[in-house]
Amino acid sequence: MYNKRIGVDLDEVVFNFIDPMLETFNINENTNYKRDDIIEYSFERSGIFGAGTNKHWLEKLRHYYGFENLPLMPDAKLLGHLWIGNEIIFVTSRDPKDMPASFNALKKNNLLFGPIVYCTDTLTKLDLVKQLGIQIMIDDNPAHLTPITMESNCMTILFSNIEHSIRECKWNYHARNWEKIVSIVNNLS
Repeated sequence: MYNKRIGVDLDEVVFNFIDPMLETFNINENTNYKRDDIIEYSFERSGIFGAGTNKHWLEKLRHYYGFENLPLMPDAKLLGHLWIGNEIIFVTSRDPKDMPASFNALKKNNLLFGPIVYCTDTLTKLDLVKQLGIQIMIDDNPAHLTPITMESNCMTILFSNIEHSIRECKWNYHARNWEKIVSIVNNLS
């Protein structure tokens, strides 16, 4: 019997997505953007990518870096503390074609604590939270957390250091690091 069913996003929660994406962009475009240049959740809204080019840069990231090789977020191994007594479900908006890379990356880092479920054009994270009975959702994306917070009984944790995301998102708890996430979840159990 598990205490809680916890949904965990992959990119910018478990895996560092921003730095490899910026590295890919900088190499290809001869620029020098850094994480601090991300002032909003979106690369486009931050003025880094041109409008409508996210898919193009995701393909470049797959080619140059690979989702299998993304580094972990600092202290992401603390996720193992949440696994003890709880059920972990990885809930991601990655393209389902990245399923093998996602699985392999979690396995390679000894973090494969549960299944990976993918959003689709017709199945949102809110839908998955409701269908799977997720009680706590950890995500970095305001567009995903706000509807979960507003339209479900799921407790939400915004994992972000991007000030604009913190201001624009509706969330129950906020964490800037994994230590704080573990503390919040332990206090909810």
